[in-house]
Amino acid sequence: MSAETLTLRVEAPSDRAALIRAAARRRMTPAGLLVEGLVLRAELEIMARAGGAPSEARAEALTARMRAVEDGAGGPTFDAGGRITLTLAAPEDRADLARAALQAGRAPGDWAQEVLSDCLLPFETADLAAWARAGRPAPHPHWRASERLARLDAGRAPAPSGAPDLLDTELWVLALFREVTDKAGAPYFDHLDRVAEAHDRLFPHAPEEETHAAWLHDVIEDCGVTEAEILARGYAPAVARIVAAVTKTGPAPYGEWVAGIAASGDAGAMRVKIADLSDNADPARLARLDEADAARLRAKYAGAAETLRAALSALS
Repeated sequence: MSAETLTLRVEAPSDRAALIRAAARRRMTPAGLLVEGLVLRAELEIMARAGGAPSEARAEALTARMRAVEDGAGGPTFDAGGRITLTLAAPEDRADLARAALQAGRAPGDWAQEVLSDCLLPFETADLAAWARAGRPAPHPHWRASERLARLDAGRAPAPSGAPDLLDTELWVLALFREVTDKAGAPYFDHLDRVAEAHDRLFPHAPEEETHAAWLHDVIEDCGVTEAEILARGYAPAVARIVAAVTKTGPAPYGEWVAGIAASGDAGAMRVKIADLSDNADPARLARLDEADAARLRAKYAGAAETLRAALSALS
């Protein structure tokens, strides 16, 4: 393979969104993440046939190189047809792809496109290391979109002209929070993703406006977005109202503020806040904090959730 560029197509919007999200979580561009994954996949194919595997250090070195190449460059992105052009500047990367394609009896571009189409492209460093230790290629889950985005592709009616759909909301949130981390240093976007999923799981019959609000529940407090901006982007008034309702402003103690949400009679705000609290109180998340902070927050979130559930039940 002598050419330095390779153009691939990711047709489904939900798959493109999944790749953009995965890249943001890794602090990489989508193009860099694709190159990393394809090269590691090629090495896995080559070394599996030879009875070996790339080392964990090799996976980490390739990731570092992709980040260094992209530093300050921004990198290419998808065009309107879902195509993206990758640059394989290193001769060893081109050689790896050419050899893997030859083993499969395919042209390099066709082989790379088939890897994408078969959902076999690894995106997370820890999983690349696990593949290396296992010594063989295996199906990989990270290319699949979330169930919510899959439902969008599976036939959800198009949004009214000018109104954002859930994919629009997810991408806006990604843009706002891509450099933000939580108290434990994890990407804050992951928290917003989990809150939206928790809302849909806990309240499957709630209106879709609440799922938008669950995604957006921290944009006023953490990003300085205003209710007017939310409305200007085409969201329903209920979305802006709920986001404002679950945004803590002023000096009131936390318990009093939660009691105010409970007393408001706004069932949507209560449901979104309960979903938020369910993720805040997740033992795996609290375990990253020291024990004193974890115990304090555990009690705080449990009390708030109890107050809101009781108020929500009273409305039924």
